[in-house]
Amino acid sequence: MQISKALLVQQLAESPPHYDLEMPDKPTKPASVLLLCAEQEGKLKLLLTRRSAHLRLHAGQVSLPGGKPDSADADEFATALREATEEIGLDPQHIDRLGYALPVLTSSNYIVNVAVACARTDAAQLFATLSPNLSEVSDIWWGDADHLLNLQHFNIQSRITADGKERQFYVIEDTEPVVWGATAAMFYRLAEQISKAG
Repeated sequence: MQISKALLVQQLAESPPHYDLEMPDKPTKPASVLLLCAEQEGKLKLLLTRRSAHLRLHAGQVSLPGGKPDSADADEFATALREATEEIGLDPQHIDRLGYALPVLTSSNYIVNVAVACARTDAAQLFATLSPNLSEVSDIWWGDADHLLNLQHFNIQSRITADGKERQFYVIEDTEPVVWGATAAMFYRLAEQISKAG
């Protein structure tokens, strides 16, 4: 299935949906990320980042720009945009706000809201305006939405955590660097919605 901007927009909510899966026993914390899309030669692209190797948490992992809310943030979208400005140099004037995808619960107990926006220009033009903050992000690139939002490309893997528990997580096949964990879970939930709509 080819993923278009119109198809993506159909799956989004105007405000952050409630997390609708099983909740953990301990309290959760809020966070927001920006899922940024752009079109290029008739294809929809999604912006990915790679966290810097020196970071204390999730070093070197593929992610979306985002983080914890600030007291000055008007809403979850403002949090995601502020973080994207800090991490990749995104000018909010270059994008249109589309809505929210389903949230994800991370292994570190964050409920992550997924704010979705689209570039007003094509992918190459927007990319030329970006400048990664190397203290937080080591690389940025466009991924193919048709691949990242295709349920057939998701595998479930598992590992034993430091406390001896088995943790299962999604991995997206044929991605380099590998997209897995919370970022893959965000794409999986959106891909599932798109698949049902199709």
